[in-house]
Order: sequence, then structure tokens, then C-alpha cells
Amino acid sequence: MGKYALINRMAVDLEALLSLSHECRPELCRTAHCCCASYDVEISRQERCRILEILPTAARFSTALEAGKNPDEIFRDIGHSEYLIETDERDYCLLAYFGPVGQTFCALHAAALALNLPPSQVKPNCCSLWPLALEDGPIPILTIHADAFSFPCNQKRSKEARTLDPGVAAILESLGNHQFVDKIHKACQKMLA
Repeated sequence: MGKYALINRMAVDLEALLSLSHECRPELCRTAHCCCASYDVEISRQERCRILEILPTAARFSTALEAGKNPDEIFRDIGHSEYLIETDERDYCLLAYFGPVGQTFCALHAAALALNLPPSQVKPNCCSLWPLALEDGPIPILTIHADAFSFPCNQKRSKEARTLDPGVAAILESLGNHQFVDKIHKACQKMLA
């Protein structure tokens, strides 16, 4: 996309963030592809440790996470202290589970709520951030996934949008930095002035 602001040592793609309206609606995953079956989820060793701690609670929600399941069946070591979360035969993340009418949910998210923890404290960073993306580089870039608009929970906003969509702001606020969101709003106002 293209208009950036340097905020908290990262380049924030203001134009991309303003273009996105997001509302996670698990019932939409019944008839369209969903994030839980569209990406390889790569996690760090620290994220794997966080997930392993909550796995017994997450197993109450997902039949794929039987209690006592060998972690090597859930996480594939890809080297350099990085892991991939395995998928099932339909390419769904093993941490996904399905509601009574086909909704797609995250067992880690449900486990975090059951334990009164913020889901972003437990879920992989890339999942907590989705449909936003943090691209690596000398200066990380906060933007949106290239295919974000192919998912039913994401819509294009009017070019007249002057503040972040509430769903996008909520994603960023859930990561625990309200000041960061305020700085983005101010940068958007400055860009649009």
C-alpha cells in the first residue's frame, strides 16, 4: 500500500491499516476459508513453552489435543528454535476446533478465557495479530496480510476512513499497548490533514 509512519521502532503502514475493517465471526468459517486453515503457523520456542503450559486446558475444547498427547505430534521442529503447529487432514491447525453448527474456534483462545487470561498472552503472536502482519526487516513493518480481503471477516473501508476500524484497534489494544494505538490514530490524522 504505502503511507508509513515510524512508531515504536516500526514502520506502520497507515494506508493499509485504515483500509481494513475486521470482525472475527467464527460462523463465517463454515462456508468460506478461514485463517485457521490458510497459513503455516510458525512459532518461537518461547511461544511453544507458553502453549505447552495451557495445553491441558486447551485439550478440553479440541478433540485433536487429547490430554497427554506427545508435543512432537503438535509441533514440528523446523530448526533455529522455531516450530510449526501441525495441521489435521483438512489443513486446519491442530489447535482449532469446531462449534455445533460448524463455527471455527481456537482452543488456545478458549483456554485463555477459561483461565481468565488475555488470549494474546497465550496464542501465537501471528494469530493474535491476524489479519494484521508484522513483516521482518531492518525496520519491522506493521501492515495487513496480502490476502486479508479474501476472508469474509475482513472488508475494505471507504477511502474517507480517518481512524482505525474498531476491530483493527481492538487487535492492537489486545496486545497491551493502548499508547501505540493512540500514536497510530494521531499519525493517521496528520497524514490525512
